[in-house]
Parts: sequence; structure tokens; C-alpha cells
Amino acid sequence: MSKSSLYTIKPLVVALSLALVQVSSLGATPSNTEVITIDEDNNSTWLADQAAYSIGTQKSKSDTAISLTINLPEGSSIYTKGDGSLAEGNGFGMTKDNSMVIELSNAVDKVKVGKIFVKSIGISSKNPSYKFDNSLTLNFSKINEIILAKSNDKFVTRDNGVDPYGYSSVFLLDGAYRANTSYFSDGNIFQKIGSANSVITKLSTADGGKGFAIALRELSGNRSQDLGSAAYKRIQEINGEIQRIGDEEKPFEAAILADFMATLFAGQSTKQIEPQVSQRVNKIGDIYVSEGGIVVKSGMCNSESWKQVVNEVGNIYVNSLPVKGIFSYPVISGISTQSGSSGATFYKDHLTEHFSQTVGLKGNIEVDGPLELEDKGSLFRVNGDVQTASTLKEGTVNKFRFRSGISNLGGSQNIRSLDGVSFINVGSQNKSDLFNFAIIIYPELMRNNQLLVTQAEKLASLPITTKLEGNFTVKNGNVAVLGQMQLADPSYGVEPKNTKTKLQFNNLANKNNKFVLGDNSRFFVTDRSWDTTSESLQRHSEGSSATLSVGEGDGAAGNYSISLPSSQNFLYVDGNYVGNGTFVLGAVWDKNQIKVNTTPIIIKNIEPQAGSASHLNLSVDVTNALDSAGKTSDIFNSNPKFALSVMNQAAQSLIIGNGTENLELGGLDIASATEIGSSIDIDKNLALKNPDLTSVLPAARRPAGYVTLSYKEGLITPAATLYAKYYFDDKAGTGKDIDAILDRVENELIDVAQSIHVDTPKTRAIVRAATVPDDIVASYGSSGVGSVVSDQLLDISQDDTNVPEDPNKGGNDSSNPPKDDNPELPGGSHPPKGTTSTMDSIDALGMANYFIWRQENQSLYQRMGEVRDDLNARGLWVKLLAGRNKYSENGNYFKNDYYGFQLGLDRALDEEWTLGLAGGYISGKGKLTSGGTDDNWLGSVSVYALGTFEDGSYLDVVVKASRIHNDFTVVSDEARYITKGKRNGNAYSASVEYGQKIPLNLNWYVDPQIQVTYGHIQGIEFRTKNDLKVTTDRVNSLIGRVGIGVGHKADKSNVFVRVDCLRDFTARYDTKYSLEKAKNSSSIDLRDTWGEINLGANFQFKKNAQTFIHAKHGIGGKLKQDYRFDVGFRYIF
Repeated sequence: MSKSSLYTIKPLVVALSLALVQVSSLGATPSNTEVITIDEDNNSTWLADQAAYSIGTQKSKSDTAISLTINLPEGSSIYTKGDGSLAEGNGFGMTKDNSMVIELSNAVDKVKVGKIFVKSIGISSKNPSYKFDNSLTLNFSKINEIILAKSNDKFVTRDNGVDPYGYSSVFLLDGAYRANTSYFSDGNIFQKIGSANSVITKLSTADGGKGFAIALRELSGNRSQDLGSAAYKRIQEINGEIQRIGDEEKPFEAAILADFMATLFAGQSTKQIEPQVSQRVNKIGDIYVSEGGIVVKSGMCNSESWKQVVNEVGNIYVNSLPVKGIFSYPVISGISTQSGSSGATFYKDHLTEHFSQTVGLKGNIEVDGPLELEDKGSLFRVNGDVQTASTLKEGTVNKFRFRSGISNLGGSQNIRSLDGVSFINVGSQNKSDLFNFAIIIYPELMRNNQLLVTQAEKLASLPITTKLEGNFTVKNGNVAVLGQMQLADPSYGVEPKNTKTKLQFNNLANKNNKFVLGDNSRFFVTDRSWDTTSESLQRHSEGSSATLSVGEGDGAAGNYSISLPSSQNFLYVDGNYVGNGTFVLGAVWDKNQIKVNTTPIIIKNIEPQAGSASHLNLSVDVTNALDSAGKTSDIFNSNPKFALSVMNQAAQSLIIGNGTENLELGGLDIASATEIGSSIDIDKNLALKNPDLTSVLPAARRPAGYVTLSYKEGLITPAATLYAKYYFDDKAGTGKDIDAILDRVENELIDVAQSIHVDTPKTRAIVRAATVPDDIVASYGSSGVGSVVSDQLLDISQDDTNVPEDPNKGGNDSSNPPKDDNPELPGGSHPPKGTTSTMDSIDALGMANYFIWRQENQSLYQRMGEVRDDLNARGLWVKLLAGRNKYSENGNYFKNDYYGFQLGLDRALDEEWTLGLAGGYISGKGKLTSGGTDDNWLGSVSVYALGTFEDGSYLDVVVKASRIHNDFTVVSDEARYITKGKRNGNAYSASVEYGQKIPLNLNWYVDPQIQVTYGHIQGIEFRTKNDLKVTTDRVNSLIGRVGIGVGHKADKSNVFVRVDCLRDFTARYDTKYSLEKAKNSSSIDLRDTWGEINLGANFQFKKNAQTFIHAKHGIGGKLKQDYRFDVGFRYIF
């Protein structure tokens, strides 16, 4: 593109007053403002070979505000000179507040810069009174691409007490810059990029794996002087939308980075500092990085004073593979925080729930690529970038590595899934690696000699919390909460105490949400971590705890679900459970029965919620089990005990060590569910395998929670949720080998925890053979196993057609005699309530047949035209017809377009009576719910007698027999089942119509009519191709019609309009359905009242030839007649 071809817009003049308003909003108004304009003729150079304008870096000045307008033609590209930035707000040597306001007048194509696009650096001297504001504001409408051309290989670290510019970043706010040992960044720094409507299409880096898109560093890491007022501010705002950061071939190292001050210092021990440090990003599209997506690298508190907030981000792709050979990483992560890396605080708000990292996730997280277990700095090592041999030592083990979707190395984070469900896929190309984590909490808290040890007792421990809100599904990767990481040198520094870790799941936007594990995912919660010295799991923090919090409150609205769909899953909480949660277990079809996956749910201790008990419910998802076997949920239809056995299997997956008294019923809307098992005598059924009933503690005789079994609708079984209450049975009574189960999950935990630090499978295999520690075994010494009906054997096979034994009989326990007052099975064996979409569509077929049959019962005129005025008008008649009927009520739907013909022959018997014979055929194309179809036809024969009398009255009597046929395809909701079949049936009717033409004058007349029709549609029985047996009862119909018409008669024509009111007094459509042992039925009341508007005309165009037309439209009623047209011809002979 040539310079002359660019479209030029006149310069936009930025008013000085506007600049001053913007500056004054961020800090004190400067005494002077310099206005600078860059356009084609000023301060720019055209680079023909690059098709771009070259401009120099614009820097703020210590005593002058800058108002900079870049007014280059629409769609221009801009390159900065050398390694320069577009703009630099540099406070070096400040003696006054300063500010810079940059205005891009027109949309820009590409901006290519050196190491940084815009940077804000705040500096003042050691003098505490020198605390000046440094603000930078960039206004623009659209930039297609910003390219970071010369990124540093890694972020630059402090050298000899001096901090150079921090990170190669597109947008950088750096409060840690130190030009020399005489200057510290104690002033306020403000950076505001864009407005609500600003758009950047893409941020790019020229070197894959280098550079950062958005970065903030708070303070220098070596500060021994008093902070003075210490109410400094570091505020970075990225407004509008950035549609993409990086790409697959050239990812950034990290997309969004916040580096908060990490350590509590001696000078801070006597008072609190109250800064405002925030990094706020409005909206990001997809992110491509090699090490970290959104990262809080370090920090000293979970507080309102330190915030990283990303309102919305799309997909996060982390892949170290494109930069293999250039860099190697020990850790890569999609979203990560270490905002509380100090592990302790002086701050008063630490006990309140504050999240230093908040991310709204609208897409998915994918993490993959090679890792190196090496001693090197990392975005995820809090000490990794501050190492001087004389003053600092590593506070933790030197080596660890993992891939993670979401990680917490010591801080607080809140991740929200904004768009349906967010998928987390970690290590899909390296699935055998145990250090793949969808979520990991693993505190690496900084401890070094900058912390005033003598003040340690005054510190409050920071909670380490990851909170997830909304729906998440893991495709690959484990979930782990681990304890404090091992200290490399226990004699050095301050050992962390009272480390509290918590993984929390909550609903978002008042909807019940779910977290789903991947097929090979394990779920661990413990306050232990790997100890490289003893080669075992140890606690490295005195007074530590680990908590799994699921849901909140007491009602169904606060209940959150965690799904463990695979037999490879398990949940091991070597700590506390609290909240209002439901754990969903998968199942398989095996040997003609449903078997719940042997997925242990092991919880060491139950804690109550604040002010109320906790709730822990279980649920079984049988969808995959049924679908894989080609079965339907109709298997639950006639045998509730079968469902009860499945629910009992689920309950016996639950093992609780202590705190069962803190569980109560709750978290389930039982009004929408059906209880089964309520008649069981719990007291006597518990511990049936243990003859010593006294071993069942009284506390175990109360229900602890619910087990539910939800299934989608079958062919004739409506979707339903069944529930039963579960209890804690004596472990000896269930036959569960808890020690063996603990051994399994402990060894799995050892494998995973050690894999983070050790790259020797042989070593892991040796360690894995160790026995479960005594203290862990002791925690489950008085454990209970969940049970619905204890170990009472239940029939679980679908082959048994006999009614199962009533569990109330209580086995051989003579103290529990049979009960005669409750002979039915738990929940009864009655057919289910409600219908299915398959039943509704088959019912709709019957109603369509009824309707088309009903339409065949016509008035005299509709059948034959006007034949009352001329007794000689007898002979042969034929007519064509077409119409449309519809019905939509309570899930039943059809629309039937039909067409056909009728013909008849009649002769006069005398001057009053005519006798005739007629036949007809109607073919229809019906549409049913969910794309179902119905090809139907009706054939009929009838005999009629018509009497016409001198006073203008008439009497019409018709007797008719019909044959109805359907060839149908019924599709259920969600297209789960397709049912095909054919049905045939007979119908009969007899009608009597009486009316009289009453002349008003020679041409006009009124025509009152009354008609009564009795009909009988035979009941039929048929089977569909999927073996569904359908039996319809007979339909008896008594229809009355009254109407009045007004007509005009001429010599050779007659026209009229008539209004009718009709009612069916008796019709009802009842159907029974059966599929193997499953049964259901439906009943539809067809009694109804409706109206019809009729228009008709009769023409005699020859002496012995007539034609007639008739149109009809229905009004009201359940069955709708959109239209009906008849056109006929009569030949008189």
C-alpha cells in the first residue's frame, strides 16, 4: 500500500480542557501541558518498503503533562523506532505529578513496537514525602494488531539491588523499576487502556514463547525503609475487547500477569499498609501461551487491596511444544494464583472471603506440552526470580513440575464458568503422566530472612482457596488438594503453621451446576504432601487442614453436584467435607442388570455448615448403562425394588470416618421426586450380617441423606427421579473391606503426589507398596458405610418375573416378624404417573383418526350440494375435498393435511323420499412431535335417505361404515427412541339431520338446522416394530349440531352462509401400553364444544348438470380445523 493510497482524515484536535479533566481524575492537575500531534507531516516518517509510518517513543516529562494525538490516515500501520515503545509514562526524577493522554484519532491496522507497547513506570526518591502520581491513558477505537517485535528471553530480575524494566509486554505497569539504589517506586501509577467500545483484534509476539500481553508489577522486592503513609496505588485497566492473544505457532509466554509484592518486611511489622493494587481486564477472546494463561505470580494477602480481575476470557490454550528447545518449563498452567505466597498477613480483612484473582471463563482450558524437572525460575515459583546467595534462600523443595488447568500455589481465586459448561483438558497428548491436573491446590509459601521472625506470632494465616462457580467438565487430568510443600531446609526461616486449604464449588446465577470428572480422573483432598527425605506423605504445616466445600445452604437451590462417571474415578477426602452437595455415580449394564461403578467416596470427617448441618446426597446416572445395552428406562416401570437395589449399591460406595452426626436430610426438592423404600423397617434391617444389633449406634438409626436415581423417559415410562433415604450401617454388617479400599486410594495418592517431584517410576513403585499409615486407619475405626436397606439382598436381575420378596420380612431375624399391614413393595408396583413423548405421539394418531372420521359426518349440503329444491335433481354426483386439521394439547400434537374424493348415486323413491349409496377415500399426511410422521387413509361406504317436504323442511338419515389405516414413525423427545408401526381399525356412525328453509321473500331465506350423530370407533390392539404393545379402547361419540344459515336463491344458483355450534357429549380416548413387564396408560377427554363457519354455493350450468362448492373453518375447540374445501359435480338423469 502506498502512502498516497491511504485515506486521510483531518486531524482530531484534543482540547486541552479534556486532557486536564482526564488527568485530574487520576491525580493532581499538572501546572503545564504540552500538546503534541503526530500526522503525515509532523513527527512521522513514511516507510515505503514497510507501508507504515515510523514514529519515535513519546515519553512523559517530570514537570509537564503530555496530550498526544496520533492522527494518521484510517487503516495506517505504525512502527516505532528501534526497540522503542509507542509511549512511556516514566516518572524517573519526578518532582511533580505527571500524566500522558494518547489519542489515536483513526482506526489502525498494525502497530509494531520493540519490547513494550505502552509502559507506566512510577519512581520517586527515598524521601517519603516524594510520592507523585504518574498516569497514562490511551484512547482508541480499533487496532487490528499489535506486534511485540523484540521480547526478552525471560523476564528480567533484580541485579545488585537494581530492578530494570520488568517484562517485555504489550501493556506494562511496572512499579518495581529501580534505576539505581537511590530511587524507590512509592508514588501512584495509573494506566488506562481503551474505552468500553475499543477493540484490538490481536496481540502478537514475533518470537514464539516470549513476551507477555498484559503485565503488572507492584513494588521492588528489597525495601527496608518505612513506607510512610503507604497508601500507594497501582491501577491497570484494560477496557473494551482484545479478541485474541497470540496464536498456535507463536504463543506468548504468558497472557495476563500480576506480580504483587510477595513478602512481609520488618518495616511493615508495626503498622498495616493499605495500598490499592489492581489489574482489571474487561474482555479477552482466545489466548495462546507457552507457560501461563492468566497468572498471579506472587502476593502477600487475600484482600480487597490486591486484585486481578478478568471479567471474561474465551479459550485458554497452553502448549509448551512450540517453544521446545528454546525454553523448558517445570510448570505450565491455564489459570494460576500465588496471591498469598507469604502465607500470612497483618491485615484485618483476611478472614473475610476475598479473591485476589477472579476470572470469568467463557470457553475452555487446554494445557499440554513437555515439562522439564529442573532447578530454574518459573512464573510459578515464588522465589524463582529473586535469588541472591547472601540474602535469600529457596524456601521449598527445589524441584517440582506439573501441568494444570487451574492451579493455586498459595492464594485465593474465583473461577466462574460463564457459558454453559467449561471443559478442562490437561495432558491429552501425555495421558499417562500422573502430574496432569485439571485443578491443583499445592501451597508453596515463601519463607526467608526478610520476614521478621520475632513478629511471626502476630501473623494471621491466610486461607488458601480455589472457588469454582458454574459447570465444569474435565476431559483429562486429576483434581488434587495437597498440603504445604516441603521446606528444603527446615531449620531455616519460619515453618508455615495452620495452613488452611479449601476447594470450593458453588452454583452460578441460581442454577444447579455440576463438576464432572474425566474417565481417568482421580480426586484427592489432603493436607499432606510429598516428603523427599522420608519418601512418604507428611504434613509440613502444624495445625493444617484441607477442606472440600460443595454447595451451600439447606435447599435444593444451593445444592451442587460432582459427577464421577467412570469406574476409574474415586473421591478421597483426607480432611473435611462441608456444604450441600450431591455426588453422582455412573453405572454399567452387566449380565442383564445395572451395576453401579465401584467408585469409592471416602471422607475422613464431616463438618457442619455455619449455623446448620451439612448435606451429602448421592445419585446414580444410569443413562450410559441403558444406552450401551440398548435398554430403556422402562425397566424401572414395574419393579421399584430393582431401582432400590441400584440405589443401595450407590449408598454403599460412601465411607465416612467421623462427623456423621453433622449430616442431615436436605438439598433435594423431594416434591418433584418419588420416594421408594419408605416402608422398610430400618432399625431391624441394619447390620443383618452382624447378629449383634447393639453394634449399630443410635445415631445410625436416623437418615443421613438421600440417594436418587434419575432416568430419562423410556418408551412408556416418563422421566422421573426416585429417591430413598440412606443411613450409615455398621461396617461389619456390610461386608466392606475398608482397609483394602483405603490401601487402594492411599497408594494412588502416593503415586500422584510423588510424581510431581520424582521422575523415577521404580522409586514410586517401591514406595507404593507401603502400608496405610496407622493414623489414617484409625480415622476410620468407627466408620459407617452408607446403606439404603443395609445388606438385605435385593433382586437386581430383569429376568425374574416373580414379585420380589418383601424386604419387610427381615430375613431370618425372628425379632422382626412379617408385617401384614404393608404387603406392597416399597413405593408400590403401580404404573407410573404421566405419559411419555412416544405415548403422546401414538395418542395423537388416535385423535387424528377420530378427527378425520368426525369430519366425514357431514351436513347434507356439504355432502351433496343443494338437492332440496328440486326433486328431479337426482342422479350421479362426485366431489373432491381437501383440508387441514391440527391438535396441540398437553404434549399431544399432530397436523394432518388430507385430500380425497367421494361419489354417490341416488334415485327418487316418490315425491318426498330419495335413497342413495355413496363411497369415498381420503388420504392424509400427518406431522407429529419431534419430526414424527403419519401416512393415513380412510375409506368409507354409506347409505342415505333424504326426505323433502312441501313446507320446506327436510330429514336426512345416513348410516356409514369406515376403515382407518395409519403407517407411522414416532420420534421421542431428544430423538432417543424411534417407534414405527401400522394400525388398522373400523368405525361406524349413524346421523339424523333435520332443517327447514324459511323464505323471507322471493330470493332470501333462513335455514335453521339440527343434527345428531352417534359414532363408534372400534378398539384395536397392535404392536410396533420395537415390540411396544398398544391397546386402544373403543370410542363412543355422540355429537349434536345446531346451526342457522342465511341464503340467496336465484334461477340457477344458490349461495349461503351458515354458523354451526357443535358438541361431542361422550367421546374419550383411552389407551394401554406395555413393553415386556412395563405398563402405562393414557386417557384423553375428547368431549368438547366448538363452532364452524360455512360458505356454500350451487350453480346449474346445464339442465342436467350442477356444480357445488363448500368451505368451512373451525372456531374454538381442542381439535382445530384450519380449513376444509369441497367442490362437487352432479349429473342428473
